[in-house]
Amino acid sequence: MHSDGTVCWEATDYLLFYHFENPSGTKSTLEKYARQLSRIVAFLEYSSRWFDDITDDDLFDLPSFLQDSKNSGSGQASDNNQVNEILTRLLKVLVDLSARGYIDADKISFNPMVRADVNIEMRAFVPKGSKVKREYYYHPARLSTKNAQKRRPISDAALNTLHSKIYEFTENRFTRVRWANLLQALELTGARVSEVAKIHVVDVKRCLNEIEYEKQPRLKLTTTKGKNAGKSRLVPVPIEFVKELGDYLKYYRNPILKKNGIDHDYLFVTTRGNRLRAKRISDHFREVRCFAGLRKSDASPHLCRNRFITLHVKERLASLKGNRPVITP
Repeated sequence: MHSDGTVCWEATDYLLFYHFENPSGTKSTLEKYARQLSRIVAFLEYSSRWFDDITDDDLFDLPSFLQDSKNSGSGQASDNNQVNEILTRLLKVLVDLSARGYIDADKISFNPMVRADVNIEMRAFVPKGSKVKREYYYHPARLSTKNAQKRRPISDAALNTLHSKIYEFTENRFTRVRWANLLQALELTGARVSEVAKIHVVDVKRCLNEIEYEKQPRLKLTTTKGKNAGKSRLVPVPIEFVKELGDYLKYYRNPILKKNGIDHDYLFVTTRGNRLRAKRISDHFREVRCFAGLRKSDASPHLCRNRFITLHVKERLASLKGNRPVITP
């Protein structure tokens, strides 16, 4: 059910269909699946998402939500095994909804060569005491159950590699400059990919005006997830970064938009002047990361966000101790 008490028909249909296909299934199994679906619905409401618009980025946010005790009705955070079970349940629900026409069939891909909103890999394992392989849905958001560790923020070395490898990845000057600014936007604002995709030109110009009047530039971002979804926040950003965005506007983005005659005001655009959407930003990040030979566990947009948050926590702790902040994002 939803938090307002109304029935979640997608989850209900999934349970009914499961019971129909497995009439001998136990009551305890159905109750377990119902609890998992309840956590999934709570996560979707928290993220302002629904089953038909879930992406890989949302799946990467799921573990953090589940392991925050504030988001558990029992007040107890989920361990890694429980997180993986709920993630697998969500993947099964998505596949089921797709198979029955509730969501678009092309939303999910099992082919690593064909990217979609949700990308799943089929894997197999042999349970202890058995000789029969069992297949399961794998997604990179899955947590390790051996010596579980939290993902570390992206390192300076990984960032430097991502910045430098673009010059080997493409000879297109526009793509190179856009990539440098995209990467800095993720690194210096802590924004989600979906939030970077919604940055507007007018807000960059406002930052440029603040620099002109010798004020600290603050970039406006629109929150896309959580209880503040849809609300705006102002993030202090380095002056040099704002100037680089200004150059990107003047010499690269605006000339492309001028040819089309219509300016949609989105900061990041394609080579044809269309708005660069969140999915394309995520795909582009993956392409450059793979070209650079980096693992997803070492470099991802979410790890850039982790880095931003970590640096700010360290800076805040230093200021509380009465020391000069040691880190300036």
